[in-house]
Amino acid sequence: MAKTAMTGASKTSSSSEATTENVQSETAMNSSADFSTSLSSFQLTIHKLNGKNYLEWAQSVKLAIDGRGKLGHLNGEVSKPVADDPNLKTWRSENSLVIAWLINSMEPAIGKPHLFLPTAKDVWEAVRDMYSDLENSSQIFDLKSKLWQSRQGDREVTTYYNQMVTLWQELDLCYEDEWDCPNDSVRHKKREENDRVYVFLAGLNHNLDEVRGRILGRKPLPSIREVFSEVRREEARRKVMLTDPEPKSNPEIESSALVSKGSDSDGDRRKKPWCDHCKKPWHTKETCWKIHGKPQNFKKKNGSDGRAFQTMSADSQGPQINSEKPNFTKEQLSHLYKLFQSPQFSNPSCSLAQQGNYLIAALSSIKSNVHCPWIIDSGATDHMTGSSQIFSSYKPCAGNKKIKIADGSLSAIAGKGSVFISPSLTLHNVLHVPNLSCNLLSISKITQDHQCQANFYPSYCEFQELTSGRTIGNAREIGGLYFFENGSESRKPIQKILGKKNGVLNIESLDGSSSLPSHNQNHSNTNNGNRTSTKNSELMTYSRRKHNSKESNPDPLPGHESELREEPNSSECPGNNQTDSCQPVQFISNSNSESFDDLNIPIATEALQVPEWKKAIFEEMRALEKNHTWEVMGLPKGKTTVGCKWVFTVKYNSNGSLERYKARLVAKGFTQTYGIDYLETFAPVAKLNTVRVLLSIAANLDWPLQQLDVKNAFLNGNLEEEVYMDPPPGFDEHFGSKVCKLKKSLYGLKQSPRAWFERFTQFVKNQGYVQAQSDHTMFIKHSNDGKIAILIVYVDDIILTGDHVTEMDRLKKSLALEFEIKDLGSLRYFLGMEVARSKRGIVVSQRKYILDLLKETGMSGCRPADTPIDPNQKLGDTKDGNLVNTTRYQKLVGKLIYLSHTDQILHLQSAYTPGKGLFFKKSEQKTIEAYTDADWAGSVTDRRSTSGYCTYIWGNLVTWRSKKQSVVARSSAEAEYRAMAHGVCEILWLKKILEELKRPLEMPMKLYCDNKAAISIAHNPVQHDRTKHVEIDRHFIKEKLEASIICMPFVPTTQQIADILTKGLFRSSFEFLISKLGMIDIYAPT
Repeated sequence: MAKTAMTGASKTSSSSEATTENVQSETAMNSSADFSTSLSSFQLTIHKLNGKNYLEWAQSVKLAIDGRGKLGHLNGEVSKPVADDPNLKTWRSENSLVIAWLINSMEPAIGKPHLFLPTAKDVWEAVRDMYSDLENSSQIFDLKSKLWQSRQGDREVTTYYNQMVTLWQELDLCYEDEWDCPNDSVRHKKREENDRVYVFLAGLNHNLDEVRGRILGRKPLPSIREVFSEVRREEARRKVMLTDPEPKSNPEIESSALVSKGSDSDGDRRKKPWCDHCKKPWHTKETCWKIHGKPQNFKKKNGSDGRAFQTMSADSQGPQINSEKPNFTKEQLSHLYKLFQSPQFSNPSCSLAQQGNYLIAALSSIKSNVHCPWIIDSGATDHMTGSSQIFSSYKPCAGNKKIKIADGSLSAIAGKGSVFISPSLTLHNVLHVPNLSCNLLSISKITQDHQCQANFYPSYCEFQELTSGRTIGNAREIGGLYFFENGSESRKPIQKILGKKNGVLNIESLDGSSSLPSHNQNHSNTNNGNRTSTKNSELMTYSRRKHNSKESNPDPLPGHESELREEPNSSECPGNNQTDSCQPVQFISNSNSESFDDLNIPIATEALQVPEWKKAIFEEMRALEKNHTWEVMGLPKGKTTVGCKWVFTVKYNSNGSLERYKARLVAKGFTQTYGIDYLETFAPVAKLNTVRVLLSIAANLDWPLQQLDVKNAFLNGNLEEEVYMDPPPGFDEHFGSKVCKLKKSLYGLKQSPRAWFERFTQFVKNQGYVQAQSDHTMFIKHSNDGKIAILIVYVDDIILTGDHVTEMDRLKKSLALEFEIKDLGSLRYFLGMEVARSKRGIVVSQRKYILDLLKETGMSGCRPADTPIDPNQKLGDTKDGNLVNTTRYQKLVGKLIYLSHTDQILHLQSAYTPGKGLFFKKSEQKTIEAYTDADWAGSVTDRRSTSGYCTYIWGNLVTWRSKKQSVVARSSAEAEYRAMAHGVCEILWLKKILEELKRPLEMPMKLYCDNKAAISIAHNPVQHDRTKHVEIDRHFIKEKLEASIICMPFVPTTQQIADILTKGLFRSSFEFLISKLGMIDIYAPT
């Protein structure tokens, strides 16, 4: 046993030594490989310096050397060590290596004179002095001339744009601008961006005039990248929608006796391929011989071009045709066999031409592509497809019917029928246009047939039923076009298309006859945009028009009786012409709709495989390391770690467009223990009432409103507690067995908000600002000359205002030095509130928030009510109603409460005008006013009253509240008095804000009430039974009255604005009080 153990030990020792030797050998080989790679890869860039391309060469060389970590040898950051410094040898090696890189990236004639310069920095500066094109007027003139003369021509938009970008980049390298003021730099960049948009649009071809005009009509002008993206999508759309594919010959049919060709009429000419260069048919500009020359294997054919009507038998002497056999499957050959046995081929009254047309239609049906996606088209008057195999029911069109497509050409209609495109959607009266290369889904048709609406978004489109709000279909935006997302492909075989009768394939015409249309028909001349009808032909116009156009659709095809559709059951949710009622909220997740994810939010392991999310993760990691958020170390004994996870979100702009992908590392703070790894957690946030006060003052005094965003705000807080965290998911190999000791606060920790706010507060106070007592998130600085600068912060969103512009600019620079700040410019979008400003005032709305809320709840298609609540309806407990999902109900209530920040009367059913918001205007009065009211015993459940008040500063509504009273009031005067007490408290707080801001205020402040009994009680000190329940409130109000802080004028009930906050009103009163609240809709048509 001992011998065995010793033998095992010796084997282990030998194995260990062998492993050590292998590791050392492998390390030496890797070091040698790295060294040889550095020595062998002397060529840094493919752009060799030739004396004329310095700027391009210098940029590529700097990038390559910086990537190898040797940029300090060029800019002098790595200086030569002293003689006795041990790093001298390393410096010489690296310096020689960089010189070799530089010399080998030049032409021999240019690099040779620089071989004997001592340092890489000397070589770099010598080349720069000799060949630099900075401020080279000739170079700049040449580049700008090329830009001015650039035209798209025959190139695609992408090629044209890339050429322009290359010229712009070369032009940028000719300048080195240094700006004293960052605002001037931003304005210059924006103007330069606009100039580039103009130059790019000026060079586009005339067929893109429509998108060019649409872009130029926007204010502000989009960026050059956004312009290119939109133009590229329009080009892709035109290629799909407007391309007339060249006719493909069918050898089997051309060699048969069943072919008949009509005369060369105007209609046929429009169907032929047409060359815009030589003005001749049967080819396009891309294949024109006058431009590209004749093919090398071209042989001139004898005889006529075969344009006259002719028939040929298979054994007749004619042009030889390629006899390649078609690739039919066994099932398709079986269909052909049955086809020849059908009555149409055995009927002597059926002409050869008719039988040939029937065969052509059948072959097309068999060989068609059923996997072509459906494109959403707002200009199509009918659904159209070029494939007959996707029909679930089909009838051919009698007569010669044609449809006019967007490029002006006419295409024949072979038939029509129904197509199953998803489990919840079937299209009816779909036109079969064999020459059409794509499937078109008409918006006007689907919205009328299915009583639905189409909602377009930047990345997708959804179809939603008007009656139920249920989503019945979705489309995804790809390359500028919206493609319908099929729930499943049509699974109807050819037998379902043509039908069977006595085991034989049978095709039925619309009028019930079995005769087939002849292909040889006359075509009437038509003008664009006109619809004409003759005895032998009917032209169905397919014109481009807006989705909301009220023009009628073309008449149905002859012999087709339109189906009578039963009106939808609207007992719960009405149509547009019904009485005011609406169904209960139906969440999309509960409805029978196809799910649609705007963007797939992944887990950490999946995110590292997606470029956009991977980039966001590494950006977050760089920010954390730059901020020295943690220290990597081993976990001490007796300590536990806090977990962490990645949270992925997508940030959108106020218009719904994608802003950026965002990854956030969040600590699992729910595992923290009070007293061990956290203590106090409270941190204040800005009151939105205070924000509205500042908006009112800014509107009256023309103060600027600027917005800042603190990037990774919580990471700036210093942690006082000892907290250890697990490595971030996906970086386990990088950290090994070590953990992160947090030095700074991190999102998810319980103390992070407090730590961040304490550090921010301390910094702002050090800048000379005073923390307001009325709102601890507001900081004020008064100057000796009477000017003021105000800062208010909501977590990481900051608003700056005041008339001391110089101090505001100084503060922004100081904040940028201390924290990572993003200057968002003028206030436009703050906490979901959209801010618009003009000379007349400021408007704050939550339009995007409302639209997202309606979409989430499936209420986008419901008709709104005239008022938020029926004045004759009393809310109470319902015992016989359906069960409500408590979680979703609470979530919806919370969102509605947040929505009340700008819309104090908004209810889910009254979102007919989502753009309605508060208007802050200028006013001559510098007063504080309040309106108070109470709905006495309004609750049918417990007979408690509802208090309501709204306050105005300098003529603008700033605060409001509607709350159920905590006790039952025995009289209306008692209920009104409690409401008055709440109103007095609110205006006293507003008075304190104005005093801290040192703004003028007219005294006394007015408290309007419509109850004379309550006003009398306030002025009359006599105690009686009606006041003993509100005795404290009575003394409180009486004290303010005697101090002349407030006064209590009477207001009629019809003029009592707070009445809207306590009860349901009729439409006339409701709309009157809405105007008094100062609510307008800037999105409403003028």
